[in-house]
Parts: sequence; C-alpha cells; structure tokens
Amino acid sequence: MLNYTTTPTTSNDLPAAPATFTHRTLHFPQAPDDGSGPPTHEPPDLPPWMPVPGGLLAGEPQRVRITWRDDAAWVAVSEQGEGGLKIVKGDAEASNGRVIGVDGVIPLPKNLAHVVKHHPNLKTLSRYLTPSIERVLSNSPHLTLFVPDDKAWDVLQPMEKLWLDSGFAERDLMDIFARHATTGEKPHEDVDFADNIKVGWSEYWGSDSSYQSLANSKLQLATHSNGTTMVNNGTASVLQKDVYASNGVLHTLDSLLVPSGAPLFKATAEKWLLALNATVFVGMLREAGLDSYVNGSGKDKEWTILAPADDVLNDILRKRDLNLFGSIKDELKTLLRYHVIPGILEPKDLVDGQLVGTELRPDSLKGERMRLKVDVVSSKKGDIGTEGEGGVGNGDLAFGGANVIAEPVRVDNTIIYLLSRPLNLPPDAIQAALGSLDHTTFTSLLFSAGLNISRPATTLLVPVNGAFAARGLATKWLMMDDVDARTGLKRVLMHHLLEGVVFGQDLSFDGGAGKIATLADGDKGNGKKKSWGTVEGSDVRVVKEGDSLLIEASGPDESPLPLTILDTLTRTGALHEVSGVLWPRSVRVGIRELGLAADASTMLRLVQRAGFEGIWNGTGLPVDNIVNIYPPSIASAKWGKWWLRGGNGDSKKPQPPKWTYTLLCPTDAAFARINLTRLLDDHDALVALVRQHIVPVPIAEQGAGVGAKESSSTGWVEWIMSRFVQPERGIENLLNGEYAQSPSRARPHTNTASTTTSTPYEPDAETPLPLQSSTARFGTLQTSHSAYGDVIFAHTGDHGWAITVKGADEWAGVKAWGKTVGVTPDSASRLAGNSLLTGGVVQIDRVLEPYFPSWWREWIPALGVGAAGVATIGLVFWGVIWVWKRDVQEATYEPANGDEDE
Repeated sequence: MLNYTTTPTTSNDLPAAPATFTHRTLHFPQAPDDGSGPPTHEPPDLPPWMPVPGGLLAGEPQRVRITWRDDAAWVAVSEQGEGGLKIVKGDAEASNGRVIGVDGVIPLPKNLAHVVKHHPNLKTLSRYLTPSIERVLSNSPHLTLFVPDDKAWDVLQPMEKLWLDSGFAERDLMDIFARHATTGEKPHEDVDFADNIKVGWSEYWGSDSSYQSLANSKLQLATHSNGTTMVNNGTASVLQKDVYASNGVLHTLDSLLVPSGAPLFKATAEKWLLALNATVFVGMLREAGLDSYVNGSGKDKEWTILAPADDVLNDILRKRDLNLFGSIKDELKTLLRYHVIPGILEPKDLVDGQLVGTELRPDSLKGERMRLKVDVVSSKKGDIGTEGEGGVGNGDLAFGGANVIAEPVRVDNTIIYLLSRPLNLPPDAIQAALGSLDHTTFTSLLFSAGLNISRPATTLLVPVNGAFAARGLATKWLMMDDVDARTGLKRVLMHHLLEGVVFGQDLSFDGGAGKIATLADGDKGNGKKKSWGTVEGSDVRVVKEGDSLLIEASGPDESPLPLTILDTLTRTGALHEVSGVLWPRSVRVGIRELGLAADASTMLRLVQRAGFEGIWNGTGLPVDNIVNIYPPSIASAKWGKWWLRGGNGDSKKPQPPKWTYTLLCPTDAAFARINLTRLLDDHDALVALVRQHIVPVPIAEQGAGVGAKESSSTGWVEWIMSRFVQPERGIENLLNGEYAQSPSRARPHTNTASTTTSTPYEPDAETPLPLQSSTARFGTLQTSHSAYGDVIFAHTGDHGWAITVKGADEWAGVKAWGKTVGVTPDSASRLAGNSLLTGGVVQIDRVLEPYFPSWWREWIPALGVGAAGVATIGLVFWGVIWVWKRDVQEATYEPANGDEDE
C-alpha cells in the first residue's frame, strides 16, 4: 500500500525493464521483539501503516519498485527489473486513491544478513560471515553496504584466501566488513557530519557523495553522466544498486575496498602456520589465549615456533572431545608454551645436544625456563644449513625427538619449524630414571625408602646398577629393616639430588687462563673445583681429570667417581649418571653394621664375648694383642741391629702404627657344625677362634702407601741373606707396610686357582684387604700366638675367592665383601689406584678354626732340621780333623849332616 496515488500501471505510464520506478510504502521496519517482555494478547498501540519515529531506516519507509515487462506490469522487482509480482487486474479508481490487483502477497525485505546469504553473487562474502558480523548485519539500523561480489575476491593471494577460510581471521574479516559498511554518516571531517543521517539509497546520490565507513575510512562516491558510480577514486565501481533490506540497503562492487597496508595483506606467523597445514595448532593457541605469539601483536619480541602438522594432531584430537578444551585450558597452555622459544633460532645457530629455553616457566623449576634438547641427526652436524645436501626438512634436525619435516619459514619477527609430532613435556625425575634398565636398582631403592624426589629445581645423579653391587655389604645393610639403616638409606639417596638445575654446560672449568681444572689444581686450593649442595645437606664436588669428569661425595673415605653427562630433561630439572654410589659423611657403616648385613650375628656375639668389640666401637685393641712391635731396647740389640744392617744405625724410635680391622664373618648357618655351648665354656678356645677371624691392617703414614717401605737403606747383611733365604711374610711384614704373597702350593679344592706362581690381580673396589694377586696371605690376631695363625686367600676364577688357615686343608668360600664407611681413624691406607683400605667384613661360608698340627707334623721337620744340623756339624768337624791329620803326617826334608849346601 503506497502512501500516495501512483501513476497508472499501463505500458505508457511505466518504464520498460530493466528500468524501474521506485515508490515509498507505508511500511516502516521496526526492530523485532526480542521476546524479553511478557506475552500479551493486546493489539498494538498503532496500526502498522502508521509511521513511527525512528525505525530501522532512519525514519523513512521501505521502498518498492515497479516496471513493465513481458506485456504486463510487475511490482516489487529488483533493480534490474527482474522478479517481483505480476499485476493481474487493472487499476480500480477510488475517491482517495487507486487499487491494483497482484497475483501474490508482496514479501517484506529481510535483514541484511539474510540478503547477503541468499544473494546469488555474494556466495564468497556469505562464507566469510562470522557470528559477530552476522549479528551486526541482523540488528544494526540504517546500514548501507558496498560489498564486493564473488569475482572481486579473486585478487587475493592463495595464502590470503587460506587465511580468510581458516576460521581464525575474525579480526581481518571484521576489518574488511567495516571498510565496506556505513551507517549513513557523512565523513567526520565535515562540519555537519552528524546532520541528515540517511540510508544510502542511490536516489540520494549526487554527482559527488561521501560517507564515513565503520572503519573510520572514507567512502567517496562519484556518479558519471552515463549512470556508472565509482567508489574511492575508481578503486571499485558499483555493479548492482539498491538491494533492499529491512535495516538498510546493499550495493555490490567489482573490487575490494582494502588498501595495501590493511591487516589482511600483512604476513604473520599465524597466516603462515595455516599455509603450512598447522591449523589445529593455531586453533589450540587461540583456545589457550596464546595467539599473541603468532598474530604479530608483539612488535618488539621475536619467537621461534615449533608447530606440529594437522594430520598428527587430528589423530590425537579424535580421541579427545574438543569441547573439553575449556576444562584442560591450563594443561593446554602449559604444553603449547613448550612449543615456543624466545628469539630467532635459525638452523645455522643450532648444534647437536644444545639445550634451548622455552616459554614454559613452571613452578617445578621455580620459574626458570624449561629446556628443550636439539638433535642434529644427520652427518652434517654443525652445518645443517648447507644447501644442496638434503635440507633441514629431510630429517637433519629434531627438537625434543620430533623431526623437522619442512624447511623453516621466516616471517616478520618469527621463524616457524614444522614438526612431525607434538613435543612431549619432560617426565618427572623417577620416570626419567626408569627409562634406562641400568638404573633399576636406584629406582627400586627410592620406592623402598618412600622418597619423593620430585623437588622443584633439582638435579638427579643416578648410579648405575653395578654401583650398588660394588658397595657389597654396605648396600645390603641399607636395605635392612632397621631404623638406622632406613635413615641411612634415605640420606644416601638424597645425597644424589643436587639443589639447583645443573646441565653439562654448567660444568665447564674455565680458569683464568682458559684451562681446565684438574684434581691436582683442586688439591692446591686454587678454587677451581665446583661444588653443589645436596638435598641431604652436605656438598658434592665436581672436578675434571683429563677428559673425564669426576664427582666427589662428602664422605671422608670416598674416592672421585666418573660422572657421565646425560642432560636428560625432567619435569623438575635434569638427570645425569654416576658410576658409583655417592656416600655422604652423615652415614657411617662400621664392622658391626656390615656383620649384621652379612647374616653373621652369631659371630658378632662371639667377638663381643671374647672381648674384641673394640674393633667396631672405636676403642681399638691394645698393641700387645696384635704383635710385640718393639723388641727390648738393650745395647746388644742395638749393636746387633747396627751390625746386621751394615752399620746404618737409626736412633729414631718409630711411632706405634694405627690399625683398621677386617673381620672374617662366617654366616649364622656356618655355625651349625660348631658346638657353641662347648665353645662358650672354653674361653681360651673362644678367644683363639675370634683372633683367627680378625685381620689387622695398619694405616700408612702420610705420603706412604701400602706396599711402600720406609726410606732407609738396606744393610749388606740383609742383601746377602736375601739372596739365600726368603723371610716368612706374616704379621711382621704388615708393620713394614707391605703384604707378601704366599708361595705356590697345591690346594685341595678344584675350584681354587692354579698352583703356578701368583700373578697380579685387580681386586674389587669393596675388598677390605689388598688382594693384588691371585694368592695372598695375611696375618691375623692369632699369628702372634701361633705359627699357623695366617690366613691364605686364593682366587678361584670369575671374581670368586676361597680362604683357609695356614696349614689347614679345608677352605671356606668368600660370599661377599664390605668396607667400613666413615669410621676409619685419621687417613686410611691407600692401595695402588687410590683404593682406600678402611677395614671391613668378609662374609664366608665356613668357620675358620685355629689350626694345630699333629705332633709328628710339628716335630719331624724340627728333628729333621736338627739331624741335618748335627750331620753338618759332624761333617765339618770330620773335615777339620782330616785336614789336620794330613798336615801332621806329611813327610819333611832335612840335610843329612845338618849343613847347608855350598
């Protein structure tokens, strides 16, 4: 229904299509009821044909077109005179107007969002309608759109189209839309820009019209005499005018109104990630609120982005509900930050084994950057950027085990590496230790002790399995169900956890002259050794000797151990490998503890009953119980010593040595063959038995090692006697600091070593005795009371040993060793190779009973020696007599008359 009388609907009065004639209607579009108020059945206040102030068309009514086409009049047609409703009845004149009959109901124009979606030439634009743009097109009043048709988008580059189609270009799409839309305002630089706001129907266009776009840019229209309208100085021309809508009008253009400096044409990491098939990764960044790393908003910052490809992430996401992203936002943010590295890292800057810091700064590292390991896996290590040799994308480079599958892309302030899979966060410390079969003993002890080693910002030093076996009985004691043992186990384990994150690069020893610190340098006190505190409370020191790194525990008897730099990343720091157990000074293991670990409680009770508990309680034993070190200092003794030593007298009286002790511990099962009741009743037999099982070891003086004699010359008598007589090598040789080997002898058991001359042998690290050859003899406390008090060790092959008492035929097998830790007085003796002799326990499977030979075996050799001596003396005497008789009975010559010849 029109608000005025129209011209007749005849061919003479209407323009022929495609020309049209526009009329104003009584329809004033209003915003639809949003349903927020209560429902009502009351009629509206005003009839719908009455104009209401305001409305969606700046207070103006909706338009309608009419034209003549196909010998008939058509109403509600398009700008080109197409479509519409056919007038089927002639005009009926009335006193106040005219009635025209049409073949249908004239449809009301829809909102602009509906118009864009259903326009045949705006399919591309309708695809780019984001929810926010669609809301603006649906609800905003008096909008005028100058939109590009489908062909206008062809000027975009493929990456730009990919970006707009990605679903992540909301801001760019909103910028494009805002540049093509206006609310009818004049340019803001005009003085009267707020006056006469109108919908931009073409009927209001003059030869020169302009509007202010929603992006605050200027829309300049110029209409030529031929009817064509150009926009922005010929940037685009209007193709279709006046597509009516309920809240405005739409015009189509043949080109985009986007200048070259617009965000759409700016290359960003986000757009390149889409081009590199990393759309899912971009979506995750946006979901986690981390898109600032890739959208170019941080102008003053540079980033290295490690992006997994879509095909890999899609496989992962199929197993997870994407709607759960909100609930795992913190977890997702943590993982994504591990894929971002500050700064530009080009391939030429990367080397094998390099640790680079990421943007992930977890509480488990006390805010420090979590590291990521770089692997140069090709033969071109150190030169992965060489051209013509395969390229980075052919497996030459990997981050955290994920291969780079394409050449890196440098865009603006970012470089992008496309990965074969997402990066995994480092495991916690216990899981990292479980990753190697060489560390199972350590991890099992951690579980046994109930320790949590996931302390923030710590470094775990994991001993290899053999390290605990090398500690022998000391390790077994730590695993006993005893309060002290459990406490000691926890302290030993926590001594392997360093305070702070220590990587291989932190272990450089550059001195003032650029040299590497050595053990000798550290001993000189020049401060080149590096130390770190442990969770246990004491420190460890790292030194370098040659090409090897060594680590020293805080224990007083500990030797430096080889340290292997693994740089295994953990959630709380790093992990390295050490070849031995780091023993702290707070854990002390004496003979008694080792005896308990050796299942030798019976032997310990016997030692205590015999009064020899001083070997483990720190009081020691009186010197007279070991050996009478100093003979009576009388003049004849001094003269004899001077004479036998060839006149080299020494008036300085030696100081009595200090001792450590090794207890030979038969197991409790070994005493099944011993009548303990009878033994306990016979105190002398008990003492003899205990003495037979205690081996004293002297502590060498400073600067002297085991096997080194005093710095005194050898007398000429000793030199001559040594050519003919081999001295007995018993306890008296221990006092000189040397350990002699037993002579070759047959052994009754087939599992003993050969009967050939003993050969040099490398002893186990935890051997408390200096077993430097395949056979060795040591004096015991019983040696001072019996010529058969020595014990003899023999190597049986495959690190097996047997032991027997001198002269006895029965041998005991050695089952285990154990050295005392932290209980040796002063400095212990050192064997070759810096192996400390601290005393300890030898676990054996038989009781070593003191040997008492039969009377004939004891006296026959003595009688034989006596008889040989008597025979020798007799022969000497007979020879003297024979010579004398021969000299007396021999004839002499004298002159016959007593005169001399003349």
